[in-house]
Amino acid sequence: MLKRRRQLRPGEECERCRQRSCMCKAMEQARLFNDAHPVGTPVRYWRGIRQGEGTLSKTRTPAWALYSGDVVVSVEGSAGGIALTHVEVVRGA
Repeated sequence: MLKRRRQLRPGEECERCRQRSCMCKAMEQARLFNDAHPVGTPVRYWRGIRQGEGTLSKTRTPAWALYSGDVVVSVEGSAGGIALTHVEVVRGA
């Protein structure tokens, strides 16, 4: 039978996080991005290597965590999710 995990406080790591086999950090990163940047936020994104000017767009979904621990968001004009490491919020747009 699975043990129910207790609710973690913000910033607290679970035992699996310390072993790098948990999605807590990725889920928290997605939540923080979503709290600060609602759907429709202007962004610049890069597919693959982050070189050049990138492509201007807007987010079309909230960010979410993948099982790999990566955090992605969908943007207009691109299928699938773009890793947040390849997304830059455009200020003042």
